[in-house]
Amino acid sequence: MAKDLNISKTAYSRMENGHIEITLSKIEALAHKYNIAISDIVPATKTDNTIKEVINSICSDSRDMLITLELLRKLIKVLEVQLESEL
Repeated sequence: MAKDLNISKTAYSRMENGHIEITLSKIEALAHKYNIAISDIVPATKTDNTIKEVINSICSDSRDMLITLELLRKLIKVLEVQLESEL
């Protein structure tokens, strides 16, 4: 697996044990290798929490936050479809 991600075995072990975060490019590489959607790798709650953190830093109003969250979810779906069509 480390070879597939173009990282050392030590780095992979640290990632697997939660000592370092996996990057988006590594998640994309895994999705491509196994021909699956990124959303199949990243649990929705993790994705939603990350999106919420970004939105919280941008939005001051909860209504704005909900609208922005919904737009980002739609964007993610569009990007996943585009990625799948490119494979």
